[in-house]
Amino acid sequence: MSDLADGRKPYGFDNLNFDLKERGTGRRRKCAAVVNLPQYPIAEIQTGQSTEYRGGIWGEIHRFGEPIE
Repeated sequence: MSDLADGRKPYGFDNLNFDLKERGTGRRRKCAAVVNLPQYPIAEIQTGQSTEYRGGIWGEIHRFGEPIE
């Protein structure tokens, strides 16, 4: 939490936005996005897909060890 920018501390997480339109590519129903990760340790990454009309389509959480204080 102490590594987050002041504007993100109230939320307790940072939003890195893996937006495929800006940072990705896709072929044959598979896609990849590239985002620079922050310099501080990461406890987990939540990723998924949603649309304005359908809401959440799918989501996954990838955890990396114990929560970081």
